Amino acid sequence: MKNTKNLLVAFSILTLSAAAAIAADRQEADSFDDAQIIGMLHAINSNEINAANEALLKESEGEVFDYATDMQRAHSKNLEKTLDLSREARIEPEYNDPEVVDQRQKGAEELVELTGLEGDSFAKAYMKDMVKDHTAALKMIDKQMLNSVENDELKDHLKETREHVAQHLEQAREIRRNL
Repeated sequence: MKNTKNLLVAFSILTLSAAAAIAADRQEADSFDDAQIIGMLHAINSNEINAANEALLKESEGEVFDYATDMQRAHSKNLEKTLDLSREARIEPEYNDPEVVDQRQKGAEELVELTGLEGDSFAKAYMKDMVKDHTAALKMIDKQMLNSVENDELKDHLKETREHVAQHLEQAREIRRNL
Protein backbone atom coordinates (compact mmCIF):
# COMPACT_ATOMS: atom_id res chain seq x y z
CA MET A 1 0.00 0.00 0.00
CA LYS A 2 2.83 2.37 0.93
CA ASN A 3 4.61 1.58 -2.37
CA THR A 4 1.41 2.36 -4.27
CA LYS A 5 1.14 5.77 -2.59
CA ASN A 6 4.80 6.47 -3.33
CA LEU A 7 4.26 5.49 -6.96
CA LEU A 8 1.20 7.75 -7.21
CA VAL A 9 3.11 10.66 -5.69
CA ALA A 10 6.05 10.06 -8.02
CA PHE A 11 3.72 9.77 -11.02
CA SER A 12 1.95 13.01 -10.04
CA ILE A 13 5.26 14.84 -9.72
CA LEU A 14 6.41 13.56 -13.12
CA THR A 15 3.09 14.54 -14.71
CA LEU A 16 3.27 18.05 -13.26
CA SER A 17 6.91 18.39 -14.33
CA ALA A 18 6.04 17.28 -17.85
CA ALA A 19 3.10 19.69 -17.99
CA ALA A 20 5.35 22.54 -16.81
CA ALA A 21 7.97 21.67 -19.44
CA ILE A 22 5.33 21.58 -22.18
CA ALA A 23 3.95 24.94 -21.03
CA ALA A 24 7.46 26.44 -21.03
CA ASP A 25 8.12 25.09 -24.53
CA ARG A 26 4.79 26.45 -25.74
CA GLN A 27 5.54 29.88 -24.24
CA GLU A 28 8.97 29.89 -25.87
CA ALA A 29 7.42 28.86 -29.20
CA ASP A 30 4.89 31.69 -28.85
CA SER A 31 7.60 34.34 -28.79
CA PHE A 32 10.20 35.47 -31.29
CA ASP A 33 13.82 36.43 -30.92
CA ASP A 34 14.99 39.68 -32.53
CA ALA A 35 16.09 38.01 -35.79
CA GLN A 36 12.68 36.33 -36.13
CA ILE A 37 10.91 39.63 -35.36
CA ILE A 38 12.77 41.36 -38.18
CA GLY A 39 12.08 38.46 -40.53
CA MET A 40 8.38 38.55 -39.64
CA LEU A 41 8.13 42.33 -40.01
CA HIS A 42 9.75 41.95 -43.43
CA ALA A 43 7.19 39.31 -44.43
CA ILE A 44 4.19 41.28 -43.13
CA ASN A 45 5.29 44.53 -44.76
CA SER A 46 6.07 42.80 -48.06
CA ASN A 47 2.66 41.12 -48.08
CA GLU A 48 0.90 44.43 -47.44
CA ILE A 49 2.93 46.21 -50.13
CA ASN A 50 2.11 43.48 -52.67
CA ALA A 51 -1.61 43.59 -51.84
CA ALA A 52 -1.61 47.39 -52.02
CA ASN A 53 0.13 47.31 -55.41
CA GLU A 54 -2.55 44.94 -56.69
CA ALA A 55 -5.25 47.28 -55.39
CA LEU A 56 -3.60 50.23 -57.11
CA LEU A 57 -3.71 48.30 -60.39
CA LYS A 58 -7.41 47.54 -59.98
CA GLU A 59 -8.75 50.70 -58.33
CA SER A 60 -8.37 54.17 -59.79
CA GLU A 61 -10.23 56.30 -57.23
CA GLY A 62 -12.18 56.27 -54.01
CA GLU A 63 -11.59 55.07 -50.48
CA VAL A 64 -10.05 51.73 -51.45
CA PHE A 65 -7.59 53.42 -53.81
CA ASP A 66 -6.66 55.98 -51.15
CA TYR A 67 -6.25 53.26 -48.54
CA ALA A 68 -4.06 51.17 -50.86
CA THR A 69 -1.93 54.25 -51.59
CA ASP A 70 -1.48 54.80 -47.86
CA MET A 71 -0.67 51.12 -47.26
CA GLN A 72 1.91 51.05 -50.05
CA ARG A 73 3.60 54.15 -48.65
CA ALA A 74 3.38 53.26 -44.93
CA HIS A 75 4.48 49.63 -45.26
CA SER A 76 7.34 50.56 -47.62
CA LYS A 77 8.53 53.10 -45.08
CA ASN A 78 8.20 50.58 -42.23
CA LEU A 79 10.05 47.93 -44.22
CA GLU A 80 12.89 50.35 -44.98
CA LYS A 81 13.12 51.36 -41.32
CA THR A 82 13.08 47.69 -40.23
CA LEU A 83 15.93 46.81 -42.58
CA ASP A 84 17.94 49.89 -41.58
CA LEU A 85 17.53 48.96 -37.92
CA SER A 86 18.57 45.39 -38.72
CA ARG A 87 21.79 46.61 -40.37
CA GLU A 88 22.59 49.15 -37.65
CA ALA A 89 21.99 46.67 -34.82
CA ARG A 90 23.71 43.88 -36.75
CA ILE A 91 20.72 41.60 -36.41
CA GLU A 92 20.60 39.12 -39.27
CA PRO A 93 16.90 38.68 -40.19
CA GLU A 94 15.55 35.14 -39.90
CA TYR A 95 13.76 34.60 -43.20
CA ASN A 96 13.62 30.80 -43.04
CA ASP A 97 11.83 30.48 -39.71
CA PRO A 98 8.70 28.32 -40.30
CA GLU A 99 6.36 31.05 -39.03
CA VAL A 100 7.99 33.66 -41.27
CA VAL A 101 7.76 31.32 -44.27
CA ASP A 102 4.12 30.62 -43.38
CA GLN A 103 3.39 34.37 -43.22
CA ARG A 104 4.89 34.92 -46.67
CA GLN A 105 2.85 31.97 -48.00
CA LYS A 106 -0.39 33.37 -46.57
CA GLY A 107 0.32 36.67 -48.28
CA ALA A 108 1.02 34.95 -51.58
CA GLU A 109 -2.21 32.97 -51.35
CA GLU A 110 -4.23 36.11 -50.60
CA LEU A 111 -2.60 37.86 -53.53
CA VAL A 112 -3.53 35.01 -55.90
CA GLU A 113 -7.14 35.25 -54.75
CA LEU A 114 -7.18 39.03 -55.18
CA THR A 115 -5.64 38.84 -58.64
CA GLY A 116 -8.67 36.94 -59.94
CA LEU A 117 -11.19 39.53 -58.74
CA GLU A 118 -12.43 42.79 -60.23
CA GLY A 119 -14.64 45.72 -59.24
CA ASP A 120 -16.72 45.49 -56.07
CA SER A 121 -15.71 41.88 -55.49
CA PHE A 122 -12.07 42.92 -55.44
CA ALA A 123 -12.67 45.94 -53.18
CA LYS A 124 -14.63 43.87 -50.65
CA ALA A 125 -12.09 41.03 -50.64
CA TYR A 126 -9.15 43.43 -50.35
CA MET A 127 -10.68 45.27 -47.41
CA LYS A 128 -11.68 42.00 -45.74
CA ASP A 129 -8.06 40.84 -46.05
CA MET A 130 -6.80 44.16 -44.66
CA VAL A 131 -9.00 43.82 -41.57
CA LYS A 132 -7.93 40.20 -41.08
CA ASP A 133 -4.22 40.83 -41.71
CA HIS A 134 -3.94 43.91 -39.52
CA THR A 135 -5.87 42.17 -36.72
CA ALA A 136 -3.46 39.23 -36.92
CA ALA A 137 -0.43 41.55 -37.02
CA LEU A 138 -1.60 43.39 -33.90
CA LYS A 139 -2.12 40.12 -32.07
CA MET A 140 1.33 38.90 -33.12
CA ILE A 141 3.02 42.13 -32.06
CA ASP A 142 1.27 42.06 -28.68
CA LYS A 143 1.58 38.36 -27.88
CA GLN A 144 4.77 37.22 -29.61
CA MET A 145 7.01 40.21 -30.24
CA LEU A 146 6.74 42.94 -27.62
CA ASN A 147 7.07 40.47 -24.77
CA SER A 148 10.28 38.95 -26.13
CA VAL A 149 12.17 41.68 -28.01
CA GLU A 150 15.63 42.34 -26.57
CA ASN A 151 17.04 45.20 -28.64
CA ASP A 152 15.80 48.58 -27.33
CA GLU A 153 15.67 50.24 -30.76
CA LEU A 154 13.73 47.30 -32.15
CA LYS A 155 11.33 47.50 -29.21
CA ASP A 156 10.72 51.19 -29.93
CA HIS A 157 10.21 50.37 -33.60
CA LEU A 158 7.71 47.66 -32.67
CA LYS A 159 5.76 50.08 -30.48
CA GLU A 160 5.62 52.61 -33.31
CA THR A 161 4.69 49.87 -35.79
CA ARG A 162 1.91 48.72 -33.46
CA GLU A 163 0.42 52.24 -33.41
CA HIS A 164 0.43 52.38 -37.21
CA VAL A 165 -1.06 48.90 -37.59
CA ALA A 166 -3.86 49.81 -35.16
CA GLN A 167 -4.60 52.94 -37.23
CA HIS A 168 -4.58 50.90 -40.46
CA LEU A 169 -6.99 48.42 -38.90
CA GLU A 170 -9.46 51.13 -37.86
CA GLN A 171 -9.30 52.68 -41.35
CA ALA A 172 -9.86 49.28 -42.97
CA ARG A 173 -12.85 48.54 -40.73
CA GLU A 174 -14.43 51.88 -41.58
CA ILE A 175 -13.94 51.47 -45.32
CA ARG A 176 -15.24 47.90 -45.17
CA ARG A 177 -18.41 49.12 -43.43
CA ASN A 178 -18.94 51.63 -46.24
CA LEU A 179 -18.64 49.08 -49.06
